[in-house]
Amino acid sequence: MDTLRVNVDIEPPDNQRVRFNPPNPVMATLDEGTQDSWNFEAHDADNDQLIFYALTDGFSLTRSGMKTTVNQNDPGVLKGKLSWDAFCDIYDFTKRTNFY
Repeated sequence: MDTLRVNVDIEPPDNQRVRFNPPNPVMATLDEGTQDSWNFEAHDADNDQLIFYALTDGFSLTRSGMKTTVNQNDPGVLKGKLSWDAFCDIYDFTKRTNFY
């Protein structure tokens, strides 16, 4: 009996980081009864398909009056909008004071 040992080194292809527009987080304060929205874009120089999801620290976007919409999701480009309706008489904010 013989033993054959094969070592294979696989190098992943180069991959550029995704660029976001705006590049920095948006900080916003809304008064009760107002609404606002913010556009976002993500661009991938390698034209990889981008997947969007909202990650929170336990609160529900929809129960807080927030909604995300993806307007374009092509290879290398993802565009969408985050909308916030701060109607406190509709949404229960009694257990939260910070949303980040």
